[in-house]
Amino acid sequence: WADAGLIHAPLRDYLLTLYSLVFGATAEHLRMASVLVNVVGLALLLPVAARLTGGRLWLQLWCAYLLVADTPARLVVVYSTRISLGWADLTRSAWSTLALVLAIEAVTAARPSSRRVLGCGVFTGLGLLYSWEYGLCAVVAVLLATVADAVLRETGPRAMRGASGARRCASFLGGVLVPLLAMFGLYALLGRGPRLLRTARDIVTLSSAGIWGSLPFPIRADTFLRPYSLIQAF
Repeated sequence: WADAGLIHAPLRDYLLTLYSLVFGATAEHLRMASVLVNVVGLALLLPVAARLTGGRLWLQLWCAYLLVADTPARLVVVYSTRISLGWADLTRSAWSTLALVLAIEAVTAARPSSRRVLGCGVFTGLGLLYSWEYGLCAVVAVLLATVADAVLRETGPRAMRGASGARRCASFLGGVLVPLLAMFGLYALLGRGPRLLRTARDIVTLSSAGIWGSLPFPIRADTFLRPYSLIQAF
């Protein structure tokens, strides 16, 4: 991943590569994998919707409809009118959304368990490796929720509440760092550590700057009638 410099976070590309190695590396298999990541994302978000709606069936059904009709998963339904399905990946947001809900419940529990908070941090860290933007938002949101819970809900001396919030933040961040350090350690072992850091820095910087989003997409419907146009510049 560090050499390819792909826009998506590394875990997503490695999982898609593993799928291709197991089931095949044809265009059809890649398209099936693109459908699968949306189905997995839907499976992750439906329990979140059920949890947040308090068991109200009509709200669960409405959430299920919105998840299919107004998220990247809709491209699976209307695939015949789309030229590309590869960018659509509901799991990118679903993983971090599920991690966010579980982590906030863990850090705001009446008696928070350090092991549970740490585990939620690891799960959130994996989500960060699957999607930079959604994972980072989840990390920041959990930290803000932890601080708010310590300041606004807990009772007792201010120093005690601050120490409690700091411990939970430290446990959560420690969990987030576990998969990040594991991946960096593997790359460093292979002599690719500095390149991984540079590539991650460049990709995150370009993504957050909005540079790619402001450029016209190079492939249009008529491109398939004249595919040689893609290489004319070379």
